[in-house]
Amino acid sequence: MDSLKGLELMELVAVSGGVVFLVLHFIKRLQKIESDVIIGLNKHQQRKKKVRFADTVVEPSSNNKEYRKHCRVDYRKQLDDKCSS
Repeated sequence: MDSLKGLELMELVAVSGGVVFLVLHFIKRLQKIESDVIIGLNKHQQRKKKVRFADTVVEPSSNNKEYRKHCRVDYRKQLDDKCSS
């Protein structure tokens, strides 16, 4: 009689442990699926970044000669200012 109660107790512990293990595994899997869904939704909600240039932006000429000439003049002024200081 005592051995049957011990056996029943062992069965109860084994079944309970199995149920707990399955529930934890199921919860873990659901959390992973939920996070994947949230990440997927966030990707669709992201807006594309738009580039806005300032009003003072000047487009260089097609061969960039004006731009190079302007930069050389500015660079020479900087050198002259540094040398004279």
